[in-house]
Amino acid sequence: MSARKLKILADENIPSTICTWLRGMRRIDLETVHDARLLSQSDLVLVNYAREHDRIILAGDKGFAEQSYEVCTHPGIINVSKFNNRPSSCKQKLSLVLSKARGFLGHNIIHLREDDFCVVKVRNEKEIHRYE
Repeated sequence: MSARKLKILADENIPSTICTWLRGMRRIDLETVHDARLLSQSDLVLVNYAREHDRIILAGDKGFAEQSYEVCTHPGIINVSKFNNRPSSCKQKLSLVLSKARGFLGHNIIHLREDDFCVVKVRNEKEIHRYE
């Protein structure tokens, strides 16, 4: 990704503390589903909106996965469902991915996990990367 702002759409399952934190980052352009007036809409509606507005989805539930949304048919998905109830852990892992693995974001699906993150690419090829 270039040095331009990273455009993110946060689904309604992302804790407000994470959204507030992301809004404070100067290289992030965050829009929530509330901002976009998409509350309670289906995941497919969110993916279509993200595609139309070139936004990566920050997802807080397991519905946003490669089984549901084929890689390269959307700007990208970062799934933080494992950390939804632990905002400080979510911030830590997300911060590392946003700063050190930004190149993986475009059109892929990234699942944040405890010790590593999984990048799902074209043809569902998976790469595992450590946060360090």
